[in-house]
Amino acid sequence: MLAAIARTQFGRRCCSTKVMADGATKIITEKLKLASDGGDWKQAIGTFQHFVDAFPQSVEPYHANLVMRVCALNGRHREAKKVLHKMQQIGLRHLVDDAPPADAIAGLESKGLMCIALIENGRGHEALETLHSQVSNALAAAADKDKIRDTLNGLVYKPIIQTLKNKNDWKLTLTALHHMQEFGLPISLRGYRMLFLALARGRQNDKLVDVSTQVLKLRGDVLDVSTYTVLIKTLSARGEYDAVQRVLDHISATKPAQWLQTSTDTEFYNALIRAKMLEGDMNYCVARLAEMHTLDHLQPDAFAYTTCMLGHLNEEKYFAVVKLYTDMTSRGIKPSVLTLALVLRAVKRVPKKRKLVPEILDTLDNTPLETAEFVHSVIDSLEELGEVLACRTVFSRAMDEGLLGDWQKGLYAMNLHSFSKGSAKTAVECVLHAIADQPASVLKNELQDVKIITGKGRGSREYLKPVLKPEIKAMLLKHFRLISFSPPQNDGCLVIKKDHIQEWIAKRTTD
Repeated sequence: MLAAIARTQFGRRCCSTKVMADGATKIITEKLKLASDGGDWKQAIGTFQHFVDAFPQSVEPYHANLVMRVCALNGRHREAKKVLHKMQQIGLRHLVDDAPPADAIAGLESKGLMCIALIENGRGHEALETLHSQVSNALAAAADKDKIRDTLNGLVYKPIIQTLKNKNDWKLTLTALHHMQEFGLPISLRGYRMLFLALARGRQNDKLVDVSTQVLKLRGDVLDVSTYTVLIKTLSARGEYDAVQRVLDHISATKPAQWLQTSTDTEFYNALIRAKMLEGDMNYCVARLAEMHTLDHLQPDAFAYTTCMLGHLNEEKYFAVVKLYTDMTSRGIKPSVLTLALVLRAVKRVPKKRKLVPEILDTLDNTPLETAEFVHSVIDSLEELGEVLACRTVFSRAMDEGLLGDWQKGLYAMNLHSFSKGSAKTAVECVLHAIADQPASVLKNELQDVKIITGKGRGSREYLKPVLKPEIKAMLLKHFRLISFSPPQNDGCLVIKKDHIQEWIAKRTTD
């Protein structure tokens, strides 16, 4: 009787413990998911450690991989290794050589996540070689190789390729794709597109042309609009115009007659127009732009017009630039800031069209500035036209939007070596006026020499013949009557002595 009672009480305690563990597991799993989705690796590690200490019997590969995933995304390879070590300590079966299929798959995912963590930490080559060895062993030992390949494709190499896309490392991307081919894994068109982009950024022209030729031969029957678009973009950006023509010939040979007009999109046409503009075939560009207006499923945007404007500007066909601008605005197409910069440059050379400037300036006030390069371009155009106030307005907007970076080192030092001529002049003017507008008491105690870093001309068209330095020096003398000089130890810098600045401020006040 007593033995039966004891067995009943023991069973109840075991059942109660199991219920408690199940409840805790659900809560901890949710916490791990939240930490993983939110990218909080510290929270994930802490929650996992508590889970292992309190309920080791409930830990599964899924929980460990949640932690590995967030560690991988943050490049925390040491923490990822600790998770693997902890899994081995508690005897998770997927780390054992004779693991059942489900656990072996989880183990491959863990190894893939560890590889991603090392890639994020700058140890990509080592990580890919280690993973290659591990995958080779897993395939050799697997009875169901197709299932292992499915896992490798979806849970291992796909996340790795995505990580490499963000790293812009063509060597690692090429290595990973070679490994996939070796293991018999299908490479998606997206994987090829990422490789094209990585090779273009890495300026690997020969490899880019070779891979594009192989893809046209091996996968030409299934290439889609997105892949053709990336091919044309990357090849033209690297000046490989013959390769671009081969892509177009391939389209003509493998696609229906009206495929270009019926199956492509605006982005494809934009890439095509840009490629031909870079090649100098403006008749083709204008024809494609006109063709876009005849197609119901797409309409040209500012990019297509701006690209054609740039081509005409390079050919010094300034009336054609203005004509395109008038056409796009009449159609209700909003210009970009680069569009306006090109039109202003054309107007400078067509005095009859100077009447367009007020309208362009009004449009500019409500046009997004987008990038620092576009800001420099439009300020240069405005400076050529003598629109000083407009230059300052655009410069102030760019400053407020944080587009120009950390160019100002306090009030008395500027680093302008990456600026254009117009932007550099505007920056110096703004700083000098900001100094002069300080209270007299501040100027008396804190006024310093102004230091302007212009660069030595290493990035100039003519090596070591700086562009900014003589321009700024001449502007300071002409508009501010300020003398500047380069110190003997730094030829890429201009200095204005505080005594000269003080004299200029005093004269400015009296005037």
